[in-house]
Amino acid sequence: IGTGYAFKQVFKSYFICVPCGVITYMIGSVLGCFIVFSLSRLLLKGMLFPLFNKLKAFRALDRVLVKKGWKINILLRMSPIIPYNIMNYLLGVTSTSITDYLIGLSGFIPLVICYIFMGATIDDFTNYTLSKNNKVMELMILIISI
Repeated sequence: IGTGYAFKQVFKSYFICVPCGVITYMIGSVLGCFIVFSLSRLLLKGMLFPLFNKLKAFRALDRVLVKKGWKINILLRMSPIIPYNIMNYLLGVTSTSITDYLIGLSGFIPLVICYIFMGATIDDFTNYTLSKNNKVMELMILIISI
């Protein structure tokens, strides 16, 4: 949301600020997620895999990630229930491939677009409520879009 607000301050146009914000956020996010995944795979997998492998749910998740890795990774990313940082550590312990993991990171692009757009509209909302020419229809469209 902060990225959308900041880029809207710089570019003043949704057609520029939303794509630039999404690209910038995704570069940083993918790098951060991949570093956590790699550290988890290198440092924690040897210790935690035998421990987690005793759990039936973990074994099932691990088998599914091997067979349909990128699809499951995308679905996990689209779910708001599991926090991303915990998921990065957990996926580093599983047997998912690095390629499937990186493709799966595209699963949070829809949520990132929504957050960037919300941040960009905050600027318009604050400017609109402070202006003297308040038109009811424009305010309703703005509230619905947020």
